Amino acid sequence: MIIQDYANVPGFELLDTTPYSAATFASDTVRLTVILTNKLPLEEQLGTDLIYYNETFQCFVMVQYKAMEGDNDGEVFRLPDEQLDKEIARMDSALVALRACTVRKSCDGFRLNQNPFYLKLCRRIVFNPDDVSQVDGMYEVPPVFRLPSGSPYAACSARS
Repeated sequence: MIIQDYANVPGFELLDTTPYSAATFASDTVRLTVILTNKLPLEEQLGTDLIYYNETFQCFVMVQYKAMEGDNDGEVFRLPDEQLDKEIARMDSALVALRACTVRKSCDGFRLNQNPFYLKLCRRIVFNPDDVSQVDGMYEVPPVFRLPSGSPYAACSARS
């Protein structure tokens, strides 16, 4: 699922790939670089699997992927998840450093959200070899997955 999203960006044409797991795409007005960080030192530092860097607007979005598991009621992602907790802690640490940076006052410095981190929940097994789009999934911001310890909702699930 991560490789599928890394290699396919709807509305963009692939221009180039690099030996260090990056791909550059372009549309009519935007140039985008996607960096695969899964199982690499950048994931250990940032807690994300893919980094999307918009070269045109000089901004980025970072995505951590989590696979949902099948059960009788469909696909679910269950909390708590120890690995997700570690990844969110890495995202939080990076976000502290990012917030310490000066915000650009120009129009091209505007951001709808100053937090570039997202989680994408996907079905674990989706086999469609003819599909050239990104994997279906639910994008969430990490605070959705932060529950106080001892909360009656600490063991919950997301459903597709």
